[in-house]
Amino acid sequence: MFCENCGKKIPDDSAFCPECGAKVHPIAREPMRPKGEAEQYRPRQRAPMQPMQRPLTPEQQAEMRKRNRIVGIIVAAVIGVCAILGLLSVLIKPKLNLNDYISVEFDGYDTIGTAYAAFDYDSFYNTLGRNQEELGDDFLADCIHWSLDKDTKLSNGDTVTLTWDCDDEKALKEYGYKLVYENKEVKANGLSEAEIFDPFEGVTVSFDGIAPQGNARMETRPSSHATEYLRYSFDRETGLSNGDEVTLTVTSDYGDPVETTIRNNGMIPSPLSKTFKVEGLSSYVTSLKDITDDGMQAMKAQAEDTFHAMVALNWSDSTELKQLDYIGDYLLTNKNTENFGGSYNMLYLVYKVQARNFYKDEDNSYDKINSVYWYIAYSDLMVNEDGSTLVDVSRYETPSNEAIVDSGISNGWWDTVKWYYYGYLSLSDLYKDVVTAQAETYNHTDNVDESRVAAGQPAKADKASADDAKKDSKKKDATEGEAQDASGEENKTDGKEEGIIFPNSSEEVIDKSRIAELSDNELRDAINEIYARNGYIFKDDTIRAFYEQYDWYKETVKPADFSQDLFNDTETKNITAMQKERDGRK
Repeated sequence: MFCENCGKKIPDDSAFCPECGAKVHPIAREPMRPKGEAEQYRPRQRAPMQPMQRPLTPEQQAEMRKRNRIVGIIVAAVIGVCAILGLLSVLIKPKLNLNDYISVEFDGYDTIGTAYAAFDYDSFYNTLGRNQEELGDDFLADCIHWSLDKDTKLSNGDTVTLTWDCDDEKALKEYGYKLVYENKEVKANGLSEAEIFDPFEGVTVSFDGIAPQGNARMETRPSSHATEYLRYSFDRETGLSNGDEVTLTVTSDYGDPVETTIRNNGMIPSPLSKTFKVEGLSSYVTSLKDITDDGMQAMKAQAEDTFHAMVALNWSDSTELKQLDYIGDYLLTNKNTENFGGSYNMLYLVYKVQARNFYKDEDNSYDKINSVYWYIAYSDLMVNEDGSTLVDVSRYETPSNEAIVDSGISNGWWDTVKWYYYGYLSLSDLYKDVVTAQAETYNHTDNVDESRVAAGQPAKADKASADDAKKDSKKKDATEGEAQDASGEENKTDGKEEGIIFPNSSEEVIDKSRIAELSDNELRDAINEIYARNGYIFKDDTIRAFYEQYDWYKETVKPADFSQDLFNDTETKNITAMQKERDGRK
């Protein structure tokens, strides 16, 4: 084929003339007819006639050659640039800024909000210009990782840090991408505000039992429905004493109580714990000081009633009660205060009994006053919250031991005349039985003093003896035996003339030095005489009989009507001073 422009022969498939650079128009060729197909006659179409061009002048041909060289240079330059770009594309990898495709999002309620990192996979793959299948699932899994320093229990304003952990080398070598990224901090925001409610509103805590074994109880009638997923527990609910503190804590069987109530009710419980002070428990008596005067008086009254009933039922006609004196007590407290067996405490009131035993036959006689020691014991004494003593005086124990007084006189039946008493012939025998024998289990406080009973003093006896004492009360040496006065004190007197220790104790304050000089018996009588001067009717027959011998004693105030207001200021001061002196001697 020949160039239409310069007439040079050129290859058939040329698009441009290699000599002049002119565009070559290809000659349309008739398609080949399939073999065996009959040739049909068609008139041949001639190509339109091209105007004949004049041959180029030498100048034009030189210009044409110059132009062709320039075109060749340009084409070579383009090819070179393309080669360089291809080489650069091999040496320089595309960059991926990972921060452009990730964000930290927040959800939930303030204080229990959650955070999560949201990665925009669609934008990521669009940027690459390759879909996930072309790139492969392993690119992200192998090379790109991130984490949040905290993602739960968030409040608005908390800072959450996104940290990248990428395999840069693998991304570059195996996948052809250079990763660009930086850690970033984001403030939590947009968390909903939950309503706060008090989970202890409607919860009642009470205490029962006896200290130090008191118990904590709880009754729940909460006002908020949000407590349906909550439960309450004490840090300690047994082994309690007044003044202890117990803490009630809110928990949930479904996990964190705050998260549970927010998730289910959109509410936050606050506070999650509350402390309660133990109060209102009765406590066991641990010291003699815990026993009030009223409590002691009630136990003594029961003791005397019990003893006189025993005398009436068991004593023979040859025995006469001459004196019954309270000489003190033993307090036993269990050493194991947490898991004790038996009684927590026991109080033994000890009495010295003086009984006249008499016998006479044709040949012999016996008439003597003998002493027997007797007790009554109360157990599990308690102190109420108001300080009063709680004791069941109907539950008591008395000696089963027999004390035998032997006259030495034959009764004619190969034996001697004897008297039998429930009790002990000596105080030491009683002590061994009630204190020493129980020392392994019980601590003890000893408060028995036999010297409290003055020799020859008549004391509280049975009713007949009391009547006798009343008849003999006008004798100068009449004295009062042990008894309980309205102030709760033991009382005896030395038989002062006219029954008076301090004649002016209602008009003038007695000097402390004079009070200190008194004996114990005189001190008790000095207190009693102020009661007597104001007309107090003593419960004890012997005390009352003693004062009835004096004309100045007028019985006007019954024990049920007694009040401290009965005394004037001077009397109150004197009684207080004498009681202080008395208590200081214990």
